[in-house]
Amino acid sequence: MQIKQIQNALTTLVLDALPKGVKVLRQDVPEPLPRPCVKIDILPFEVSPACAGMREYDIDVDIWYYPQDKNRPRDECRQTAEMLTDALVDGFDVGGEAWLQITDDISCDLSNGVLVLQFQIAWTASAGETGELMETLILDKKEVTDYGSNNA
Repeated sequence: MQIKQIQNALTTLVLDALPKGVKVLRQDVPEPLPRPCVKIDILPFEVSPACAGMREYDIDVDIWYYPQDKNRPRDECRQTAEMLTDALVDGFDVGGEAWLQITDDISCDLSNGVLVLQFQIAWTASAGETGELMETLILDKKEVTDYGSNNA
């Protein structure tokens, strides 16, 4: 699973949860912003080895919501925070490939007229296979050369 797939799944979830007309910013955009709008940041990204060829992945997600009325944002941002947390609380589907859950609390902050939701997502996946065939099979400290026989 790639970060872009998670970004796309979160974008779909956010757009479905919020009223029509909210735009998603794909990158940093200079003022004036097209309000209301949302920006989804996924950083940092951590990968750790796990048991049996598995890997653990952790990401931090920030969802920035820029309300329609930047001078009186409190009520709109409170309502938006409720809609987004309700949509995220049970997790979300990433293109039928995985169901991801929030691993910690969802924090909401309203600063300078902008709502920020922050949370973490973690999942475990198998390490990608290389597709290379095994050159030599060692069984009971002996090289096995007859792969078809049962008396190896």
